[in-house]
Amino acid sequence: MVISLIFLSQTGCKKIIDDAISCTTESFFLYIEGDVDASNLKLFHFTFVNSDTSGDYILDNQIKWDFGDGVTETSQGLTIDHTYASTGSYTAKAS
Repeated sequence: MVISLIFLSQTGCKKIIDDAISCTTESFFLYIEGDVDASNLKLFHFTFVNSDTSGDYILDNQIKWDFGDGVTETSQGLTIDHTYASTGSYTAKAS
C-alpha cells in the first residue's frame, strides 16, 4: 500500500511524500450456530460466535437478530431462543 501526503502552503508551494507501508490483519469469523430443541422442533437456540481468540475484537453483546420469518429482536447477549410459528425453511441473520 502506498500512502501519499500532499502539503500545500499559503504561498502555493507543495511537497509530495510517497511512502510504502505494510498492512497485515488477523482473520477471524463471525457466524451463527443454531440448534433445534429436542422436545419442541419449532424452538431454536441461536448463538452468535466470534472466532477471534486474541481478544482484540470484542463485541458489544447487543445483537440484532432477524429470524427470517418476519420477527426481529435485539438481545443483550450472544445467545437467544426463537420459536417459529410453523415448520419451514428460514434464514436467520445477526448483526
